Amino acid sequence: MSCVYCFFFFNDTATTEIYTLSLHDALPILINATRYCRRHNYLTNHDEHWLNLLSYFIEKLKIRQEFAREAIYEYVWLKFRPDGKFKIPTGDLLGSEELIRLYFSDFSEFKNAQKLEDAKSLLHITFTANMLDKTKISSEEIETWFKELSHELNKQLKATSNPNEKCHLLELVGSNLMFINQKVGSKENTNEFIKYFEEILEIIDTAPYYNAAQLGDRVNQYINLFIKIDATENFEIINALQLFSEKLHVKIQERDSRFSSGKNQVEWGVNNIYTDDPSHILKALNHFHKTKDLWNNQESIEGYVLALINIAQLYNGIGLNFAAKYYALCGVWVSINNGDKKLLKRIADSSALVFYSDFKQGSWLSAISSFHLYMGARHEFNPKPIVRGYFSTT
Repeated sequence: MSCVYCFFFFNDTATTEIYTLSLHDALPILINATRYCRRHNYLTNHDEHWLNLLSYFIEKLKIRQEFAREAIYEYVWLKFRPDGKFKIPTGDLLGSEELIRLYFSDFSEFKNAQKLEDAKSLLHITFTANMLDKTKISSEEIETWFKELSHELNKQLKATSNPNEKCHLLELVGSNLMFINQKVGSKENTNEFIKYFEEILEIIDTAPYYNAAQLGDRVNQYINLFIKIDATENFEIINALQLFSEKLHVKIQERDSRFSSGKNQVEWGVNNIYTDDPSHILKALNHFHKTKDLWNNQESIEGYVLALINIAQLYNGIGLNFAAKYYALCGVWVSINNGDKKLLKRIADSSALVFYSDFKQGSWLSAISSFHLYMGARHEFNPKPIVRGYFSTT
């Protein structure tokens, strides 16, 4: 029974993505709408409608495989309805077996760490459903998928040279091995998983876009989980995780210190703006550039974008419009590609400064194009009324 309880711990890892329109325009919109509704328990009465729509798109239309897998991911989460990290899920996966088999039909299609983490989450759900007799998928199939997942994780880990991606993959390999060892009750190499976590500590300083604080939260959740299952039986795993957590906390504190230093730089920069001496604008720019460098990590990524926006505004203020546009475009790029949903509204904020830079420079055709980009981004991601004087040149 302890093994069943173990896998009631779920990580919903799907990130917010921005899709371009395609032949099947409605599916990406449907996926995001479904994701929103399943994450808000007061909307559970809509579940059947979303399940029917997703099922129709997956089974009736010849959609792209990447969209099919994302739709299946949402379908399984919605149908199984895990109700908290340590509670028995309220739904089942009966009748969904072929969709799950389609999802796991080719692990090489999971092209990066985030996609592999989604696959790992869905595999844990399927395992739990099997233990609760809520699916007809066999234990043998699930065991095969765990092996294929481990193979693909290790394959990508060996191939990647990106430290951010490598940290993410090391976390996935380690946590996957940790749960497999606990599931089978193996006493040999119980703590083999920890070497992958330890390797994260060795390279984390070169991986600013790997979220160390999130890993810290997850490790604490793992510790609580193993204590709830059987603190005596899982003593070695718990002890190894606690020792690692202490080491990781030092790295997290270092990033927290950088964040505090960045806040000081912002305050000093703002103080320099409100003076009559033009030279203080250059001092303000220097402070905001330092803020940008200090906040260039995943935990403070929104602050990083706001620093880019502040730099763009200051360059506009002293007439360096091309420089302003460069930093505004950097803000747009980071906000679109980072994947953090908090940054969606910053797409509009950064796009506004792209337009304003073109406008001030007198690049009229470019200004028309960038204004179109700005209005589209504002409508989609930050639909607030535009206040009078928003683009004031004074």
